[in-house]
Amino acid sequence: MKITGELLKSERINKKLSVQDVALSLKLSSKIVNAIEAGNIDDLPAKTFVRGFVKSYAQLLKLDADVVLRQFQEEMGSTNPMPKVPPPMPLPNENNIKAARPSLKHTAQNYSTKNSSIKPANLNNENPKNIILMISLASILIVVLVISNKIIDSFKSNPVAVEAPVETVVAPPAVTENMNINSLDQSAAKLPVALPASSESSPAASASSLEEGFEKSNGKPVEILLEAKKDTELHYAKGDSKHFIQLKLSANQIQVIRSNVGLYLKAADGGALKISVNGIDKGLAGGNNKAVKLTF
Repeated sequence: MKITGELLKSERINKKLSVQDVALSLKLSSKIVNAIEAGNIDDLPAKTFVRGFVKSYAQLLKLDADVVLRQFQEEMGSTNPMPKVPPPMPLPNENNIKAARPSLKHTAQNYSTKNSSIKPANLNNENPKNIILMISLASILIVVLVISNKIIDSFKSNPVAVEAPVETVVAPPAVTENMNINSLDQSAAKLPVALPASSESSPAASASSLEEGFEKSNGKPVEILLEAKKDTELHYAKGDSKHFIQLKLSANQIQVIRSNVGLYLKAADGGALKISVNGIDKGLAGGNNKAVKLTF
């Protein structure tokens, strides 16, 4: 997207604006603005975010946003799938014109000529042994079918009831301070193994498992772009607030987090994080030195 970046850069210079001015107006970092103007894709987030940045940049410079986005699409491709168009049919020429088809009369004459040598089979000369063998096989098949039908009818008239075995679960012995470890192992070895419970939980159970301060996530796909204003630390969990992953960011570092099942995020300093959700700038996560808990 070098042509798009050069177009924006030249118009910025004409309007006597600095990179810092553009970054403050668009609420972006100077690193992102420089990457857009240089066409450096490696330093930019996903194409959806970049398209929104380019549109906002063009509107800030009072350029025709549609013209700039068409240039961006020519270089980067559309963010929407293009419809499939069948390839055009080749025009007829001397090389691909097929030869004229033969007439129906000519085809019928060729068919009669080719098949004139075929003689009908003489059924009277059929081997009698083959006929006897076919009759025997047919009789055996009929007998097998009759026997199978009788067996099926007998099962239908006298069904056999099968009772499922009852699992007996014995509670393990209580562990005390004076209990011998060997005796505990021996008693545990005698216990029957209980079947695991179903992995599906009721809605009330899943709602109660949420950490205090979080709302229930809608479980939809989400893409979060985080920009650290200073060195900070945060934790996030995809679809389960009880299993958080620690993430440390340096000042001006950008991090993208994607999840198909919703997202939970918490940080000790909400003023250190700038957030964009699905390409929409949400500003700072919270106030300076104030803890935040966000649900997406």
